[in-house]
Amino acid sequence: MTIREIAKLADVSPSTVSRIINKKDAAIKPETRDRVLEVVERYQYDPLAKMRERSAASSRLIGIVVPSMVEWYNANVIQSLERAFASHGYNLIVSKTDADEGAERKTLHLLSARRVECILVMGDIREAALREATIPVLRLSQSQDRPGSVQIGFDYSKSTQMLMQYFFENNHQKIALLAPPDCEQLKCDYRQELERHQLICDDSMIFTVSRDLFGVPEAFDTIMRTGYRAILAWDASIAKEIYRCASMRRLEVGRDFSIAALDGQDIACSLNPQLTCTKLPFGEYANIVMQTVLKTIEQKKLPEDIHMVDLVFYPGASVTASHGEQKPHIAVIGAINMDVMMEVEHIPCAGENVIIREKTFLPGGKGANQAVGAAKLGARVSMIGKLGNDLYGKEMYHHLHNAGIDVQGIAFDDQYATGWAYIYVTDQAEYASGVHVGANIEMDCAHIDRFQNEILGASYCLVQTEIPMDTALHLGALCAKNHVRIILKPSSTQELPDALLRNIYMLVPNEAEINRVVPGTYPPEEKVDELLRRGTPRVVLTLGERGSYYADTQTKRYFPPAQVNVMDTMGASDAFISALAVYLAEGASLDKAITCANIAAGISVSQIGVQSALPERGAIEALYRKLSAE
Repeated sequence: MTIREIAKLADVSPSTVSRIINKKDAAIKPETRDRVLEVVERYQYDPLAKMRERSAASSRLIGIVVPSMVEWYNANVIQSLERAFASHGYNLIVSKTDADEGAERKTLHLLSARRVECILVMGDIREAALREATIPVLRLSQSQDRPGSVQIGFDYSKSTQMLMQYFFENNHQKIALLAPPDCEQLKCDYRQELERHQLICDDSMIFTVSRDLFGVPEAFDTIMRTGYRAILAWDASIAKEIYRCASMRRLEVGRDFSIAALDGQDIACSLNPQLTCTKLPFGEYANIVMQTVLKTIEQKKLPEDIHMVDLVFYPGASVTASHGEQKPHIAVIGAINMDVMMEVEHIPCAGENVIIREKTFLPGGKGANQAVGAAKLGARVSMIGKLGNDLYGKEMYHHLHNAGIDVQGIAFDDQYATGWAYIYVTDQAEYASGVHVGANIEMDCAHIDRFQNEILGASYCLVQTEIPMDTALHLGALCAKNHVRIILKPSSTQELPDALLRNIYMLVPNEAEINRVVPGTYPPEEKVDELLRRGTPRVVLTLGERGSYYADTQTKRYFPPAQVNVMDTMGASDAFISALAVYLAEGASLDKAITCANIAAGISVSQIGVQSALPERGAIEALYRKLSAE
């Protein structure tokens, strides 16, 4: 601190400061004198400091500035630095600023007055305060791209990769993430690891929790409800809270789910079972910092080296091998109809009568079809719908129950009859249909709320727009709020509100449906782009004999069809969606899920009928293995 610096802070001339310090201030106003003396006292100005500085070769002092001493990380680093510097005859002066601008400036001035040879800043500090420093300042940064910092930090990205790989080696594919709001790099690394293993990154399974652990119990309940059985936590304090939540719910770490933490701290070994984690090697870090400081003092300039220290892996016992996930839970909300299948030579035109060669009554409705398809593939399925209180309604109810579907969410309506679908089918596998919605029109918001436990307990919710749009919008908001992923089939609708598109997980239209909801003569792939711009997270466009096309904001890809002899295309989309949902719910990669969905659709069109043609898992897996081997 110099007279000129005091004058600048007090907003007076250097000569005024000199007269006041030397008690020649009779002509100076009292308020000016008081202002100057307050600055002198605040910054502990010593007029002989420069002289003493010139007379002494080295103070053997290192200053450390930290935002807060509350952070356990800072305390551990400082203790390690103290031991490292003491071994070379240096002492530390530690000051905290509480992130206050005035305190930052004052601290740097005071450390300069104490003749420290270098200042270490741990964390963020304002650039203006740094520019005023008269001695070397090393700002230790955890970021690998922060300008103006000497980058000596811990390589958390490598730790994320290490722990995610450990989950994968133990057969976990559905991994949730819990992290504080300021851990964007961790979230990015987590996404990259899932994508590297061709797994879908579901952002609803990235939970932001506060450092005081607010929100952890709610996040844990959501994770358990959606069928995830692996958790990556930012640090051991979050993991410890997860242990507590599990105990209260009579769940056991390592048996019912696995958990790992990036920063094990000192409490990892005290948890039972011991926490799988990576730990910060403070001793190694402190030695690198010390060598950098000594180099800075010797060379009188800041080094340009970058040092990222690897964390140490501790396997613990909280991550155990997954021996197969529980049956995925799929909720289906949609139409339940009795189908009247009419075989004709060709689809009639307007005003034309055709001969119906054969008429067959079959259980149908897209909701019911998808529920049966998912149940055939081994999922636990809850059907939510409405039937008329009539003979056909009772027949449909018992049919779904006998298919292994939970029918608690199906209600009988006394006002409306069971829905009917009238379907013309030709020998060339062409079809046209008309629907009498019947009791399906009574699928209102109150019915959704009544059975929301069945819906919110599911991993995926299959929805068709054969239900009223108000109900679909209400369902979308409910599922988005509770992290339940909706796969939407835009059947029997001319429009899709943006509010619905933003709340779903995936939209699965065919070419006719995308032409209805996105009018225009341009290609369907461009219409997919329009849906993405409107807020749809993901779209799978089914293309019949050309397979399917997947797109999100990052990826666009075609998937080839299964090569089969086409007999009846009526149930192709339902077979596709039910297989897609089940494989995704089981944690399959997006590539495998869509490939298996294409196979399922191919198998279904090679047979006559809808529900009877929905494939079993063995048939899909056999064709998938054959394709993989080619």
